[in-house]
Amino acid sequence: MKSTRLKSTAALAAVVCAFGAVPAAHAEGWSFSAGADFTSGDYGTGQDTDIWIVPFSAAYAGDAWSFSITVPYIDIEGAPGGVHGAFRLLGEGARAAPAAAPPIDEQGLGDITLQASITPYLSAGGTRLSFSGAARLPTGDEDRSLGAGQTVLSLSGGLAQSIGERSAVYVAAGYSSALEDGGDAVFAGAGLEGYV
Repeated sequence: MKSTRLKSTAALAAVVCAFGAVPAAHAEGWSFSAGADFTSGDYGTGQDTDIWIVPFSAAYAGDAWSFSITVPYIDIEGAPGGVHGAFRLLGEGARAAPAAAPPIDEQGLGDITLQASITPYLSAGGTRLSFSGAARLPTGDEDRSLGAGQTVLSLSGGLAQSIGERSAVYVAAGYSSALEDGGDAVFAGAGLEGYV
């Protein structure tokens, strides 16, 4: 899959937002989940950068709200400028990579995301309207391109429609802002979610 931006889920935010803009249908109490996201693009460098993100999440849900923590495992390979370009497109304060920098091939834990969500509307037909606020904390190693190196705050909203008992389609949009450098971005996404 080719992309000119890193998915929101999702998106690396993804991890911040794409994985939480529209919370999946859930029972009250604790739940645990994992997923996978892949993106590839040249981000203006002329050389592809491939990024795999596997987020592990724990959430506690009430009747119309939830709180979650997500810890992503990241596998990133490609041009240093591409890695930083992907972060920059998310408004996450990328720094310019030296022109002669060696290619990046890193794996490890990325930035932890804390998120709170509310679902003010849930119809009998399975239509859900949700809003989320998230804080991505700089816990990933920025020097290894596994983190943004600063706190990123996001607000998002989404609409989902159940298709059967165990899946739904959704659309989501939001805004993120990096606290230290003031970079910001608007993002949008759509997808299919499934749950057991």
